[in-house]
Amino acid sequence: MNLGGTGRGTAVRLAVAMALTCDGVSRANAQSIERKVLRDGKITIGIHNQALWGYKNTDGSVAGLGPDIIRAVLGPMGVKQIDFVVVDFDALIPSLLSGRIDAVASGLAITPQRCQQVVFSNPDLAIGDAVLVRKGTLLNVHKFADVAKNPAVCMAGGRGS
Repeated sequence: MNLGGTGRGTAVRLAVAMALTCDGVSRANAQSIERKVLRDGKITIGIHNQALWGYKNTDGSVAGLGPDIIRAVLGPMGVKQIDFVVVDFDALIPSLLSGRIDAVASGLAITPQRCQQVVFSNPDLAIGDAVLVRKGTLLNVHKFADVAKNPAVCMAGGRGS
């Protein structure tokens, strides 16, 4: 795999910097996790069991965008043991901060509130928000403002998102 000229440590940082505390010791934490991953050849990654992002199949194997990226980056670098832990979405950052997991691979949006707690890698995906309605609906929903002004509209979303 060509890592675009980046060094081994930079690639590990990319994989594990998805979430480290930002309290002045985050660089030390990143270096500590990087050294541990490279020395031990293993890492524990939190996923939230949501299809596309990261999930366990019925046979117990782990699949999804986050796990695929982690394997593609760390596998060729000698990280042989990548343990994926299923965590509720709203517990991903607390699990990281408590040391239960080393990194998150689960499609976390970068928000100001999250940036106060953790450091993110460069984004690997960008998704815009949208409203999806059935064709021919009588509710006249074409944008978020239409939803806000009409109490008859009911919307749904994923838990913790």
